[in-house]
Amino acid sequence: MALGLKESIFQRLSQGKFSPTFQEIYGTLMAEVWTTFDLLIKPKIKVGVPREEVDAMVHDKIIQPIMSKIDNCGTENDITATTVRGMIYYLTGNCYIRWD
Repeated sequence: MALGLKESIFQRLSQGKFSPTFQEIYGTLMAEVWTTFDLLIKPKIKVGVPREEVDAMVHDKIIQPIMSKIDNCGTENDITATTVRGMIYYLTGNCYIRWD
């Protein structure tokens, strides 16, 4: 599942590479994912918080806030909670962020 989501994000990034709007939106979202993960999630992983708690934190601190922002922007888009999860897997799978 993680690999499929990561590949989906890679495809989206490849398809949108010539669109300044796409780049701005995805760049902003991925920066937010990275920052939140690095500041809030990674320290919990380092101290051994159980996976279930980490998963809940990812949902509460990364996915939900981003989806709320997207839902409030009032424009049609194809970004879902699954897309945001894919961003996490893309960033971790390409060593931009680490789980440990």
